[in-house]
Amino acid sequence: MRQSIICALVAVASVAALACTGLIQAGPDSLGEAGVEPGDASLSEAGVGSWDASPRDASRTAHDGADGSVAPPDGTAATRDVAAAACGDQTCDPGETCATCPADCGACPPTCPNGTCDPGETCATCPADCGACDEADVLSKCASDPMQWWRGDGSARDITFAAVGDVHAMDPAAGCDVNDSAGPNQNGLLRQAINSADAQPHVWPSGPGFYREGQVYDHIRGLIIAGDLTQAGSRSIPAGTQPCREYTAYRDAFGRCGTEGRLRFPVYEGYGNHDFPRWPSPGDINNHPVIDYLDRIAAGHRPGAASDLYDDTTAGTGHYAWRWDDIWFVQLNLKPGSTEEYIPTTGLMRIADPHGSRRFLKEFLLSRGSSSSRQIVLVAHYPIYSDRISDDERSSLCQLIYNAQHASGDFSGAGQKLATTWPVIAYLHGHTHSRPDPHDHPYPCPSPYGSVEIPEFSVGTPLYGGTQNLPGQMHFTIMRIGSTTLEVVGVSAPAENPAGGWTYVYKQRYGYPLPP
Repeated sequence: MRQSIICALVAVASVAALACTGLIQAGPDSLGEAGVEPGDASLSEAGVGSWDASPRDASRTAHDGADGSVAPPDGTAATRDVAAAACGDQTCDPGETCATCPADCGACPPTCPNGTCDPGETCATCPADCGACDEADVLSKCASDPMQWWRGDGSARDITFAAVGDVHAMDPAAGCDVNDSAGPNQNGLLRQAINSADAQPHVWPSGPGFYREGQVYDHIRGLIIAGDLTQAGSRSIPAGTQPCREYTAYRDAFGRCGTEGRLRFPVYEGYGNHDFPRWPSPGDINNHPVIDYLDRIAAGHRPGAASDLYDDTTAGTGHYAWRWDDIWFVQLNLKPGSTEEYIPTTGLMRIADPHGSRRFLKEFLLSRGSSSSRQIVLVAHYPIYSDRISDDERSSLCQLIYNAQHASGDFSGAGQKLATTWPVIAYLHGHTHSRPDPHDHPYPCPSPYGSVEIPEFSVGTPLYGGTQNLPGQMHFTIMRIGSTTLEVVGVSAPAENPAGGWTYVYKQRYGYPLPP
C-alpha cells in the first residue's frame, strides 16, 4: 500500500518516467484531475509516462519549463492552465481581454483613424485608414456613333442635343449631405423626361419658325451636363469621416454611353464646385475623387472616331473636346480660368481647382488647322458673369478668343483658328440652380477685345424641390445647331409625369452659326 501511494504521488508531481510500472493505471482522466489538461500527456505502452509525438506538443510551450520538463502542479501553474482553458466558456473571466479571448470578451472595437486598417474596418467604415472605396467606372469604348447623321459634304449641319446642370447626385446613407432643393428621385425622373424627348407628345414648338416645327426632337446626339454632378464630391461633410457614394448614384441615374439601360443617349459631363469635397481646414487640393474618376475617361472610351475627339495632354484635369458634325464642343469643367477657389465654411475648406482650363483651350485651338470659319461651343459650370470668375480670368478668355481670331499673341505664326464672326456659338453653363435662361444679350468682352461677344445659356436643373425653379418642375434645355440657325428651347417637365406634356420657359432662334 505504501509503495502504491508513493508511486501515485510521483505520478501527480511529474509525468516523467515512473519507476513503479504496473503498480498503478494512469490515464487521461487521472492526469486531468492532477491539473494537467486531458490529452496533453499519456503513458507509453511500457507504462512510462511521456508526451506523445503529435502536433499538440506545440501547445505545451506556455506551460513547460525551458528545459522541456513539465511544470509542477503548483497553484501558479494550475491557475494559468485553468485560465487558458476557460477561454471559450462564454464568460470574460479576470485576465481575459478582447485581445486574448475575443470569443468570450468580444472583438476589440477598431480605432479609426490610427493609421492601420484593422480587422473589422473597411473603406466604408474607416476610409482614413483603409482608403476610399473606389467608384471609378469600368471603362470600355462607347459603341454609339454620334456622327451618323453628318454627311460631311458641307451641305448640311443638324446637331440636336439636350443640356442640364446641377444634378447633385446624393447618397441616401445616414451622414451623407442632402441638397434642400432636391426632389425625391429627381435624376431618375429627369432621365425619364429626356428619354422621352424623341417621341410624341414632345415636338419643336411653334412660334420662332423652328426648322422642324411640330416634329419630335429626333437625332439627339447626347446629354451635356454642366457641372455639380454630385452633392459633396462623393464624400461626407467633413470629408474623411465616411464615404458617400454619390458618384455611383450619379452613374446609376444616367449611365455613360447610352447603352446601359439608363439614359438612352451618351453623356458628356463636366465637374463643378460641388464635385470638390470639403476637407478639414486648410483643405486638400489634391484629394478630389470625382475629378479623378472623370479624368480616367478618355477618347478611347467616348463615342466617336479618334479624329472627332481630343483629350487634354496634361494628366489629372478631366478636360476634353469632341466634334459633332463640324462644330467642336470644349468641356472646360469648373470655369475658363486658372485660379483655384478657396471656399471656407466653419472649420472646413473646399478648394475648387479649374486645372488650367484656359491653357487647355489654347492648346486645343493650336492643335487645329487654320480656319476662318471655325466656331465652337464652350461648356463650363460657372457663368462668365459669375463672381466666381475673376475680372482677369474673363479678360484672359476674351483675349484668347480674340487672338485665335486674328492669329496674334499666342497664335502668332499659327494661323487663324476661329471665325471673326461669332467664334463661340454658345457658352453653356449651370450653377444658378434655376430655370433655363438665354440671358438678355451675349456677354460683351471688355476693351480691347470688345469685338468678341459670347452668347450664354443657363441650361437648367432638375432640382424641383427648391424655390428657384417653377414648383414641382424639372428644367433642362434642348438645342439644335443647324446650317445657319441656333434653335433653343428651355423645357419645363413636371416631376409627377416627366414623360407627359411639357411647357416651355422660353423658345428662341438665333442667327449665330455660319454655313458649314
